[in-house]
Amino acid sequence: MHVDGWRWHAARLPRVGGQLVWLDRDLPASAPTIGYALSAPDTLSATIDHTYEHLQAPDGQPLLLDHATLLVAEFDDVVQGAGILRSSQTSGEVLELDCEGFTSQGQGQRLTSTLTWGGPDAGLTGNGVDPYDVVRALVAFLEGRPRSDLGVTVDAGTTPYRLGAWHNARRLNEDGTLGPAAEVQDPPIPIDRVWAPADRKPAAATGKAVYWQYQLAWFDSHEAAAKLDELATQTPFDYRERYAWDGTGPDGKNGLAMRLQLGYPRLGARRRGPVVTDENLLGEPFVVSSTGTGYFNAVAAYGAGEGSAQVHTVVSVDDGRLYRQKVLEVPDATTVAALKAAAQMDLDRVSAPFDVAGLTLDGEHPNAPLGSFAVGDDIRVQASGEWGDVDLWVRVTGIDVDTDTSRIDVTCARSDSFDYSGGT
Repeated sequence: MHVDGWRWHAARLPRVGGQLVWLDRDLPASAPTIGYALSAPDTLSATIDHTYEHLQAPDGQPLLLDHATLLVAEFDDVVQGAGILRSSQTSGEVLELDCEGFTSQGQGQRLTSTLTWGGPDAGLTGNGVDPYDVVRALVAFLEGRPRSDLGVTVDAGTTPYRLGAWHNARRLNEDGTLGPAAEVQDPPIPIDRVWAPADRKPAAATGKAVYWQYQLAWFDSHEAAAKLDELATQTPFDYRERYAWDGTGPDGKNGLAMRLQLGYPRLGARRRGPVVTDENLLGEPFVVSSTGTGYFNAVAAYGAGEGSAQVHTVVSVDDGRLYRQKVLEVPDATTVAALKAAAQMDLDRVSAPFDVAGLTLDGEHPNAPLGSFAVGDDIRVQASGEWGDVDLWVRVTGIDVDTDTSRIDVTCARSDSFDYSGGT
């Protein structure tokens, strides 16, 4: 069914012989809402005539079968969203459909085999494993299980962050000095940081060879989706689901390309074009929240060194509130200037008196039309809110698009509340 350029498709999952099996290329769905998320599964919801609850596909199964039907939303030949049907329920004369993106496949799914990088043989060179390599392995595990082939590809690329631990290193005393030459450090020395060119592996215990290893053991109850989110927070990096026609077949729509997009230390960019003003805001001006317990107006930062020789500084702002200090550890900072810069950046982030948590926009207004920004992007807000006139940048973390009305519900946060340092 075509309504203002929209078209819906339904396919059976998993793929058969590497190909999607299409069940309906013109599904009469309506009232669709597409949700785009940053570092989380996308969502898709729609309604359809309740008779579809009992309609069978050629394979004898229900056409709209939970955990087995892929819905694709297309506008003017471009894929706008897709999702795996997770639940459906009848409400009056319609069947309500709720779908989630492919990254939801890892939720609650434990690793059933051990994934290992490095070790006594392979870990003698290098300095740990790149988190991106772990992400690719997690996706390969999920895709390689029986009846699990979605055809997901993962972006290439690297990060400077390294995961793992050094084994056979000489024992370290509590004050950081080396212990007896023959004693091995136990537990192993963690890496888990950005590895700089000047960094070196630790000294080996007598008669030992230092090696690194990173392991996700099956018996440690690692859940695939939770591990992906943990790595994204730790490194940090962002991820997004991407969908597009794969270009095969007479019309180029024989298959759907599903891609996990990765971005270190972030995805998105500062968009100079779209602007949120009173003219394109709908409903309430916008959602404002107090920064609460996350608020500080002073940062005491501590860098390299021990005791009285440790590099330290304090930066603060007199904003008329009670003095509230946060402690920031920056062990790699060897000068007061470097430490002060890090402290000031953190102070800018934690001293904001309020945060803009959400916006509702008219997607057809020229100020910030639908498609002019995406999750991960920074957009400017110049409008009147509960705290008076506001002029600040916010980072978009979620977008829900009502395709019938072009209403855009935006989830966001102040841009300066994010850490873009990439773990350095």
